[in-house]
Amino acid sequence: MPLFSISSFFILIFTSFIAIFVLLKIKDKKLGYIWFLMCISNVLWGIGSIKFSLTNNYNNAFLWWQIGYIGVITTPVFFFHFVLQLLKINKKKLLIFVYFSGIFFIFYNFFFSRFFLGDLTYRFNQFYFQDWTKNHNILWLFFYITFYWVLVIYAFALLVIRYKFSRGNFRQQIKYIIFASIMAWLGPHGDFLLVLGFNVYPYSNFFIAFWPSLIAYAIVKHRLMDIRVFISKAIAFSFGYIFFVAVPFVFAYYYEDFLQDILGRHWWLVPSGMILVVSYISPIIYFKIKQEIDKQLLKEQQRYRTLLLKSAEGMIHEHDLSQLCKLIVYIIKKNLKLKYAAIYLKDNDSDEYYLKQSIKRNRLDYKLKFREDSHLIRLLKHRYKALIYEELSDAVKEELTSITELGMIVPSFRGKEIVGILFLGEKLNREAYTVDDIQMFDILSKQAALAIMNSMYINEFKRAQERMFASEKLASIGGMADGMAHQIKNRLNQFSVGSGEIKLEIQDYIDKHRDVLEQNPDLKKSLDYIIQVSDSLVNNVKRTDSILKGILNFARTDEKDGYFGFFSTQDIVERAVELLKVKHQITEFPVEVIFNGAENIYGVKVQIMEVLYNLMDNAYESIEVKAKIKEEQNKEFKPLIKITFSEDTKNYYISIVDNGEGIRLSDKKKVFAPFFTTKSSYKSGSGIGMYIVQRMIVENHHGSITFESIYLEGVEFNITLPKKEKE
Repeated sequence: MPLFSISSFFILIFTSFIAIFVLLKIKDKKLGYIWFLMCISNVLWGIGSIKFSLTNNYNNAFLWWQIGYIGVITTPVFFFHFVLQLLKINKKKLLIFVYFSGIFFIFYNFFFSRFFLGDLTYRFNQFYFQDWTKNHNILWLFFYITFYWVLVIYAFALLVIRYKFSRGNFRQQIKYIIFASIMAWLGPHGDFLLVLGFNVYPYSNFFIAFWPSLIAYAIVKHRLMDIRVFISKAIAFSFGYIFFVAVPFVFAYYYEDFLQDILGRHWWLVPSGMILVVSYISPIIYFKIKQEIDKQLLKEQQRYRTLLLKSAEGMIHEHDLSQLCKLIVYIIKKNLKLKYAAIYLKDNDSDEYYLKQSIKRNRLDYKLKFREDSHLIRLLKHRYKALIYEELSDAVKEELTSITELGMIVPSFRGKEIVGILFLGEKLNREAYTVDDIQMFDILSKQAALAIMNSMYINEFKRAQERMFASEKLASIGGMADGMAHQIKNRLNQFSVGSGEIKLEIQDYIDKHRDVLEQNPDLKKSLDYIIQVSDSLVNNVKRTDSILKGILNFARTDEKDGYFGFFSTQDIVERAVELLKVKHQITEFPVEVIFNGAENIYGVKVQIMEVLYNLMDNAYESIEVKAKIKEEQNKEFKPLIKITFSEDTKNYYISIVDNGEGIRLSDKKKVFAPFFTTKSSYKSGSGIGMYIVQRMIVENHHGSITFESIYLEGVEFNITLPKKEKE
């Protein structure tokens, strides 16, 4: 069998299989149908060329040339249509003209075949082949120039122009199609050399067999390998397999007579043995060639991959979160030569992902945040891997419209939770991200997640230590409170006794020397003033003593108060109110307490008292804000804090309602977050009050605390505590 026939056989088999495969896989069905028709044209040429290359009859050969030429004529037509559809270019009138031109040439091919095809010549003592030099048919030459030069070059020009202005995966697809099309059109042009009189064997017919596989890969695959990787594999495959596998067939073809003379009817054993040897050495040669080509083609890619992985190891040693994020984006942008890089981290308080660090910030919308229910976060959790821009759904792309020139998104997971998201811009050379890039970033993202969590844990540990030191400091101060109060009381007693003695002494002088005072009114006036000062001192001593008692009553509890037990709700409310009067320097606290059968509840007394203190303190400060607003509006305002205790067979219920400022909608999810506060007052503390309240109720008492609020109308906190019957 001639090699030309073998190449035609490959065209028939490969193209038929790939045509059906792509038609089933491709999403753009219209593009798929055009591709299928282009493949059918290829198949027609394959069938015709097999038949005319295997017959020795001139008329039969001419008929099969006519059939094969249907594919020759229609292939450039469908290729041009394929390019227009791929690039979404609307040239309807030109396309109609091209189709009618194709029909015109097919008509002449069958009904005026001698005028169009001309004549055939028996070539290489193997097959009949078209020979334009015999008749110099002008119509065929016009067809060759218009369809195989003007039309094809125009389609190539459209691909190249779009390639220059495209990006990402689509750019990579066009690159594959350009490369495949060059291979495809080298095939028939090699055949045309023989048609035009050049005595060159049409080995290029093999190209027609293999180019559809490359275009099929380009239009079906979403994550494309680097074109250089494909080239390395193609070259290695060509030399490692095709070349060596073809050797036994070529040897058998040219030395069949010689082998038959030596071995007789067993001559086939020699080429069969050669095939066995080739099947053994071909994989070794393939991998060796590919390895050497990869070293040259992928040298730069290997370089930045090595740098990235080494840099990733260094991330573990950086414990400052801001510096770590800056390091990550800097390393990635510099080594991959990207237009920008940015990292988003999760804020556990708001359940939002916010921009933590970026390079080339102007490419990003720094206000853009992503919630857990956003399309992007749901897609990343579903796919659980890095995604290139083209793989994102339309809904996700809509969310990311404010981020320009985005190339890839890389999530960093801890278990099933996303701790950070890398946004990577396009490469400066506008190359697409390859499969190798994605695999490398999947590894890098795991190391980045580990480094981020390590940094977060260290920062949280530092904050926990600071809170622990603060608690120990407060405990130490609390331990000194009794001693200090005792010392202060001793001094206050001296003031009280001294002031009382002075008052008695002066009063005694007044009683004994009234006549002197009547004669000297200024002296009487001075003594009366001293008595008033003495009374003021005594009153202030009593008031200071009362304040000390209030503080000590709140801070000093019996040992049993630190354990679970039954206690009076009225008692803890009175103690909390007493201390709030001292804190806010008021004589009356606007609170209304209602007991609906819950005069005694079960829990840790000191903790429930602290819960009530914090909630009433917040309520009072909220009321003060509301009072100022009403005052500015010249409206009357009556402040109110209402506490209701109730119970049922299973639980105790505490409700604290105020008519203060309320809570803004944007702050509702942050109410129980540590270190969050909306207060500007110096009295407000560190912002951990509500965090402690929640932990006391939920973790220590296994209860619940919820709230409802309308801004500028007030807030209602509801506490539920599990009930324990008295023994």
